[in-house]
Amino acid sequence: MKRISKIDFSLLPPTQSQFSIEETKLIKKLIQSGAQDNPLKSSLLKKLSLNSELDSMPRLFLKVRLGQFVDQLAETIRSKNQIVLKNYHSANSNEIRDRLVEPIHFGDNYQSVVALDTQDKICKQFKLDRIGEIIEMNTKYKFEELHRKNQSDIFGFSGDSNAWITLHLSLRAYLLLREEYPLSIPYTERTEDGYHFHGPVSSFEGIGRYVLGLMDEVQVKGPEPFKAFIENKLQKQILLRKP
Repeated sequence: MKRISKIDFSLLPPTQSQFSIEETKLIKKLIQSGAQDNPLKSSLLKKLSLNSELDSMPRLFLKVRLGQFVDQLAETIRSKNQIVLKNYHSANSNEIRDRLVEPIHFGDNYQSVVALDTQDKICKQFKLDRIGEIIEMNTKYKFEELHRKNQSDIFGFSGDSNAWITLHLSLRAYLLLREEYPLSIPYTERTEDGYHFHGPVSSFEGIGRYVLGLMDEVQVKGPEPFKAFIENKLQKQILLRKP
């Protein structure tokens, strides 16, 4: 097996317009020792941290890491090789474990990859920022006949549902929907009795998570299968809370 997820730190761009780490430490030391009673002390320290390499470096590391993941995945898709997504953090099951997958294509804006999970033989969308490491296997695709090029829906999920969901929203739920899921904007509107969403989804999981997080501010108007999906989720939560 070949590990291919090491970061080349030489790829990091220079930050000439910012203070270096050493400069930041020195200036902080001078401010802390010579401005004990100055009302501008806390403001200066805050601005200093925002304008230094100490703040920007983690973001740069993340960008380089995700960029390398894109390169690695593109190569494995071309070569049709299986890979292991090491320590993948699943938001659905809330577990961290390795996934042996067959990558198929990238999701929107290269933020995710659609791949066949070889364990349950289902095509899923995997977020790049939840991958700990990519390990390339010297094994070609074994289940190519099961590959499906699913595009993710408004809520970032892919699946076979292809249903239209109708919701009645409070003002807060309406604003959160537009802010967190901008692709929903063409499907939202204000009417005489409030705010509404009527749009297509590929899976109940994504929109279901949104609805369950705002139960007091969202009314599910339809369809019936989605209402049943939400009711089932609520029943499971009630059972889990029982002593």
